[in-house]
Amino acid sequence: MTKTATKQKTSGEAKSTGLLITRIQIKDNRAIISYHDDKDFSLNEGTHTGKDDCTGDFLQKFDSAKEIFGEIIQGLRNELPTITMNVIKFEYNKQGFLDKVLMVVKYKFNKQGNVTNISTGNIPIYNDNLGENTVCVSGKHIELLHEIIQKAKDYMNGDTRTKQMKLVVDNTEA
Repeated sequence: MTKTATKQKTSGEAKSTGLLITRIQIKDNRAIISYHDDKDFSLNEGTHTGKDDCTGDFLQKFDSAKEIFGEIIQGLRNELPTITMNVIKFEYNKQGFLDKVLMVVKYKFNKQGNVTNISTGNIPIYNDNLGENTVCVSGKHIELLHEIIQKAKDYMNGDTRTKQMKLVVDNTEA
């Protein structure tokens, strides 16, 4: 299972360390990723605006998060084919582990292609302390969120569509 950050044991408490992705937006197949590290949330914020297209796997994982949106806003569950993921925002608890997620989607509401943005608000990640009737991201979708975060980190580290292409010269791969 991919984690958002690595666990580090300090003075008997588990704490997460590393780069924490706070927001992912994909626009024209390029990602805009906001992040901070765990040392100081206010001083070490940054934004990575990609110049290259995202890999197909990253785009597919990001768009498949609309399944989570469909579970949260069940009235639009049948409309998933007309919904496109726009933004996923992540919030972390004091230990640095994923705590809440906010999703914004683009919804085409008529045949002319008119679009509106719909947001879920901050939805907690499932844990045992939540009440039985609390709307939350289910356990089966937590892994998908972690995979999206890992794909965003890979993208920031240069895993883009152009770098995955193989150069073919004279029918031989370079």
